Amino acid sequence: MNPTEARLALFRCGYLPIPVQGKVPVMTEWQKHTQTSAEEIELWARVYSLAANTGILCQNTPTLDVDILDPAAAEAVEMLARERFEEHGNILVRIGKAPKRAILFQCKEAFSKIVANVIAPSGSEQRDRASGQWPASCC
Repeated sequence: MNPTEARLALFRCGYLPIPVQGKVPVMTEWQKHTQTSAEEIELWARVYSLAANTGILCQNTPTLDVDILDPAAAEAVEMLARERFEEHGNILVRIGKAPKRAILFQCKEAFSKIVANVIAPSGSEQRDRASGQWPASCC
């Protein structure tokens, strides 16, 4: 699947894809790009030809960003999210630099960032973030 096909599939599923190069959005004011169309997404392949990756605008796709380096603690946070939210639909987990992970949700209204610091069994402080403001790299 090429980037345009992936972006169109995400768009059809209710997500707001944005073109990114590596992990960096290539559009100016990408945070404000809350309206798009299939035609615009197809145009990105020509306008942003070097942006082979795709991000998702998190305004209505809040992401639980589990920036936890302790594998057992990261797994515990994921299991807690599964227990809490699995009855509402599929739990989408993206693992980047393991054991860190991102858990994507969908909501009808955006909300402000929530930060929760947790203490790993090793005693080190770790961070969880839920945000409706930052792109979640997905492809």
